[in-house]
Amino acid sequence: MSNKTVPYYEFVIFSSLIIVVLLLSVFNLNATESVVLPETQVLGDSSGLYLEREYWKNIVIIHPTYFPGWVGLATIEKELGNIDASEKAYAQAIEIFPNSQNFEDLLIK
Repeated sequence: MSNKTVPYYEFVIFSSLIIVVLLLSVFNLNATESVVLPETQVLGDSSGLYLEREYWKNIVIIHPTYFPGWVGLATIEKELGNIDASEKAYAQAIEIFPNSQNFEDLLIK
């Protein structure tokens, strides 16, 4: 090989690497355009509480004797203003574990 061919090969390799990096960048940008960002919460929006209520409902359906699930459901129902549903979940929690110290926070007045 002559001295003139070495810079040519370096140029070809360097150019190829630049092209590969640019192509990867373009594909990465296209991939991020399809990402859906979560909606931001607005003050006074209780949709998070409704999702949490569904979470606790699913937990107690799958595990009906899971004490923290009933306590969580009673707490969320109380925060949503559903006093009857909160009292039912509270009663179920008492039935499962009547000697718990967690009930003082759940007392519905």
